[in-house]
Amino acid sequence: MGMALADVPSNHYDIVCTATVAIDPRTNTKVILIIHQAIYMTGDQQYESLLHCDQAHDQHVIINDMATCYFDSYNNPGKKNMEVEGQSVNLRYGRLKCFLNIRTPTPHDWDYCPVWELTSPTPWIGKNRFR
Repeated sequence: MGMALADVPSNHYDIVCTATVAIDPRTNTKVILIIHQAIYMTGDQQYESLLHCDQAHDQHVIINDMATCYFDSYNNPGKKNMEVEGQSVNLRYGRLKCFLNIRTPTPHDWDYCPVWELTSPTPWIGKNRFR
């Protein structure tokens, strides 16, 4: 069973800056995503990564996780996508989570794909957030 935090060998994790290519499931559009302050975990069953939405929101990334069959309080249909500076990538939905298909960037991707920074390189302290 591959899931986030599966088969994690220890409670010590490295903090890294990483890049991945996200592939839009509807349009096959590719975007390079940069994630700063990511926790790197190894494990034979580790097939998923998690993104803290509030950390992305601080970088002005909009994550719309409402399915298109639902409507918000303004009667707008859900979008189920991630938006950065007017561009978007559609999210996939599987059981209880929204996700993206990703892969390692190639040199060709770095030359031709847009690059989005999903999180800031400056430290993020989520405990100072109020709701």
